[in-house]
Amino acid sequence: MGRSPYRWVFDAILDGELGLCVSTLLLQEYEAVIARKTKPEIAENILRAFLLWPDVRRVRVSYRWHLIEEDPDDNVFVDTALAGGAHAIVTHDTHFEALSARDFLTVRVWSVEELRRTLQS
Repeated sequence: MGRSPYRWVFDAILDGELGLCVSTLLLQEYEAVIARKTKPEIAENILRAFLLWPDVRRVRVSYRWHLIEEDPDDNVFVDTALAGGAHAIVTHDTHFEALSARDFLTVRVWSVEELRRTLQS
């Protein structure tokens, strides 16, 4: 299995250059994705270790905004970001473009390239 071209994002979190907000639902989503690419035990161990990192902040989602209608499963990312006061959601998923029409939102949607430029500036 080769290294992901986005491994630097994971490394930036581990190096303290980037913070991450997570919720229980978001962790379950991450665990499922990692388990598909590795093994369930590995996914569980990665997430357990990840939660110990100081720049990974667990947040409680107390309100569901339902802002993305095209793919409602994406709302877990939006709800977590808003509950955690995140600066940005980093994604290439075009469903998140729906957020740009919401003037009241403080969270931005960035591509991985925009994140890289921001971290390098």
